Amino acid sequence: MKPALRRRLREYALLMRLDRPIGILLLLWPTLWALWIAAGGWPSGLLLGVFVLGTVLTRSAGCIINDLLDRDIDPFVQRTRERPLASRRVSPQEALVLFAVLMLCAFGLVLLLDAATVRLAFVAAALMIWWAMRRLTRPVADLAAAAERLGRGVNAPPLPENGPREVATAAAAFNTMASNIRRFVADRTQMLAAISHDLRTPITRLRLRAEFLEDEDQRRKMLADLAEMEAMIAATLTFARDDAANEPAG
Repeated sequence: MKPALRRRLREYALLMRLDRPIGILLLLWPTLWALWIAAGGWPSGLLLGVFVLGTVLTRSAGCIINDLLDRDIDPFVQRTRERPLASRRVSPQEALVLFAVLMLCAFGLVLLLDAATVRLAFVAAALMIWWAMRRLTRPVADLAAAAERLGRGVNAPPLPENGPREVATAAAAFNTMASNIRRFVADRTQMLAAISHDLRTPITRLRLRAEFLEDEDQRRKMLADLAEMEAMIAATLTFARDDAANEPAG
C-alpha cells in the first residue's frame, strides 16, 4: 500500500474514532443484551453479524457528522483541535462522502433482515432526513424573518450567527449590512439636524433686517417667507429628534 494512501486511511480511521473503540463497546453492550433476550438464547450468526457491524458503522457515521457540525468550534478546544476535520487534514467534502458510504453500508446490512425490519429502517431514515433538513433550513428561515423585521424598522435585533459555516457567514454579512444601514440613518439624521439648526442663525438675521425695510408690502412678504422657512426647519428638527430617539443606544 502506498504511504499516501495509508496516511489517508489513517485519517479516515481517526475521523471515525476507530482508535477509541469504547464508544462502540458501550453501544454494543445493550445491543447484544437485546439480541440475546429476543432470541431466548444464542442469536443466529446473521443477526449477530448484522447488529455488530451495524453498530460499528453507525457509531462511526455519528462521529463524522458530529465533527462536521462542530468543525468551526473544535479548533478552539484543546481536547478536539487535533481531530482530522478541526485541523483541516480532512475536508468537509471527504467527510460527507465517507459518511454517505458508511450509511449505505449500514443500509445494505438492513436489507439482509426481514421485511418488517426493512420497513422500520425506512421510517427511521425518513425521520432522520426530516430532522437533518429541518436543522439545515431553520437558519435560512431565521434569515428571512430577520430581513422582514429589518424592512419594518432598522432597530431589529441582530441575527444569531450560528448553524453551518455558510449560514453563519450569511448571518454575519446580514448583521453587518443592518449595522451599516443603522449607521447611515443615524448619520443622515444628525446631518439634517445640524443643517436645520445652523440655518436658524441666518434666518434670524434676515428677520431683523426685514423689520427695518421701509416698504410695508416687501417687509410683509419677506417676513412671511422667513416664517415659512422657520416652519420647515422646525419640522425637520422635529423629525430628526424623533428619529434619533428611536435609534439603538449602541
